[in-house]
Amino acid sequence: MIGRGFVERQDWLQYVMSMPEPRVAVLEDIDGNPGNGAFWDEAHARVHLRLGCVGAVTNGALRDVEKMRPTGFHPYAGRISAEGYAHIIDMGQPVEGGGLDV
Repeated sequence: MIGRGFVERQDWLQYVMSMPEPRVAVLEDIDGNPGNGAFWDEAHARVHLRLGCVGAVTNGALRDVEKMRPTGFHPYAGRISAEGYAHIIDMGQPVEGGGLDV
């Protein structure tokens, strides 16, 4: 399943729920130019809130920020993008963002 779209990666949902609460999802955009497409939007914020996540950290992008704000989800991202495009490659691995290894 490596590299498949988010909706095809139900194992991601199980992985997130296996972490202790409160949860903060950390995703690394490994594209050559991180942030061209955004994983985080209002819909993903709402899904992850239901999974017990209070926020997310990514070196990638957010989109639909004004729609996301009222959800109470707390994202931190490298940039804003109008495009949504994401494939989950792996999980449970160290990531790098903002010059920090997480």
